[in-house]
Amino acid sequence: SPDAPDGRMFQASTLLIALLVALAIGGFGTLYFGRMRLRQDEADAGVRALSAMRWREFSHFVLDAMRHRGYDVLTPDDEAERGQQTEFLLKKDDERVLLSCKHGSAYRLTKQSITELVAAMKFQGARSGLLVTPGSIESDARKPAELSRIELIDGQALWPEIAPLLPQSLSEDV
Repeated sequence: SPDAPDGRMFQASTLLIALLVALAIGGFGTLYFGRMRLRQDEADAGVRALSAMRWREFSHFVLDAMRHRGYDVLTPDDEAERGQQTEFLLKKDDERVLLSCKHGSAYRLTKQSITELVAAMKFQGARSGLLVTPGSIESDARKPAELSRIELIDGQALWPEIAPLLPQSLSEDV
């Protein structure tokens, strides 16, 4: 029949187009997910680097990140330099904010962490707080933090803020 070759040709061209579309989607998917994976691996390595820092070094990078967010640091430099300071008084838009840093990737922000920061906020006259750790956040801490005007920042959220502030040599290592 004279139609058969045209029908097979139509099927072959349709199959070829479908194959090319599948390859294109697969290629783009591989690139996209590969980049996402690369970013996640970099963030994981960055969090490990933050956790490996000395306490003083870590707290200075966190303070620098908060300055980039527009906070003024009210805690005197000599207190911050002592190295054991875990809470820093900040100010933004005429509001006092208490920053608490919990160092170490094993640290987990819990409901108890929120309770402790709320008490410290009252003592310092802060209306809101920031609780920062390279570790993680327990699910039971999120609601009390929100109700108490406390922003929780774990390692995955902290890394993108600190990464641009690191010295070139440390960034290359990560």
